[in-house]
Amino acid sequence: MGEIEAVNLHTFETGRAYPGCDHAGPFTSLQQAKMSIQYAVASVLARGSLDEDNFRAFEDATITDLARRVTLISDPDLQAAYPARQPARIEVRYRDGTRAEAALDDVGWLDPAAVRARFRDEFGPERGVRIEGLVDRLADLAELGELVAELGP
Repeated sequence: MGEIEAVNLHTFETGRAYPGCDHAGPFTSLQQAKMSIQYAVASVLARGSLDEDNFRAFEDATITDLARRVTLISDPDLQAAYPARQPARIEVRYRDGTRAEAALDDVGWLDPAAVRARFRDEFGPERGVRIEGLVDRLADLAELGELVAELGP
C-alpha cells in the first residue's frame, strides 16, 4: 500500500480512548493487533477484507507500515451519537494528491453467531467447541476445573 500517504479515521472519543484501541504499533501479539483500530484499518486497506487471518499477520510489514500512517481523530459530533450509535468517518490520502472518503452512521456489533464463530476460530475448531459448550453449561457445572483446564496453555 505504498501509494497511501495517510489515513485519518474520525471516531468517537470513547472508542479511541478504550485501552489498546489507539495503538499504531509495533505489534508483538495477536491480542495487540485485535485491539488496535489502526491495525484493523490498515489490514483492511492492505487485504481488502477483515477476517481472523488479518490479525495473525501482525508482523506483516505492509500492514504494520500502513498502521503507522493511520491517525485516530476524536470527533465531538460522533461522540454525541454514542452510545446509541458508533459512527466513523475515514479519509484516505494518496501520494498523488487524490483522496477517498467513506462514512458509517453506525459500525455495527457482531451478532451472537459471529461472536461464537470468532471464538471457535480463536481457540481452534475442536477446542473452541469444547470451551463454548462448557461456557454454555456454566450454571450447571458442579465445579470449574474442566473449564479452567481447557483455558490453560
